[in-house]
Amino acid sequence: MNTQNLISKRKNKLGSWYDVIGDELNKEYMKELSLRLKNEYKNKIIYPNKEDIFKAFKECPYDKTKIVIIGQDPYHTPNTAHGLVFSSLQKTTPPSLDNIFTEIRRELGEHTFNSNNLTQWANQGMLLLNVALTVRKHSPRSHMNIGWGKFTDRVIKELNNHPNKLIFLLWGNFARQYKSKINTDKHIVLETTHPSPFSAYMGFFDCGHFKKIKEIYPKINFNIY
Repeated sequence: MNTQNLISKRKNKLGSWYDVIGDELNKEYMKELSLRLKNEYKNKIIYPNKEDIFKAFKECPYDKTKIVIIGQDPYHTPNTAHGLVFSSLQKTTPPSLDNIFTEIRRELGEHTFNSNNLTQWANQGMLLLNVALTVRKHSPRSHMNIGWGKFTDRVIKELNNHPNKLIFLLWGNFARQYKSKINTDKHIVLETTHPSPFSAYMGFFDCGHFKKIKEIYPKINFNIY
């Protein structure tokens, strides 16, 4: 496989992020990851579609980033994942996202959510980042240990150097592990339980995170039209 061509394609997908983390794509582990993904997309069903792997970066340029939500890996069910954590292409709202919408209304009053596609959030400076950017169909965590963790560690390292005061939202035990990687002297970390129905009532509801976001970034609009 022509690795340079693959990197060139990724440059288009990474947008302005390429200037910040583009050198990471030349590292040996990323070349190995690329080869593995090429094989898996050919022989298995992998989500999201190849063109959406780096969607979080394309939709939220580095210099525009204000808020970072860290998740585990993409939805592993058909026609759902498209490269943004919690975002869905399904008409039926996934349970965790439904609880996120519910909490926004509890904290900020009535909001309109006409879609489960969170691209409008990303375009306002919300980096909707999964630690693993791909997953096999019906196999959660299947790509957690193939190299994506190193890549997202680099992303977080560069976010620590960001000129903006970023807000990191760490929901659930997996995301909260990343607190130690964040410069908390410079950036704000808001953490609580995962919005899943199994844990939302143990801290996510009434967490106040969305009010805090509006205090710091009042122009952020959570409505989805």
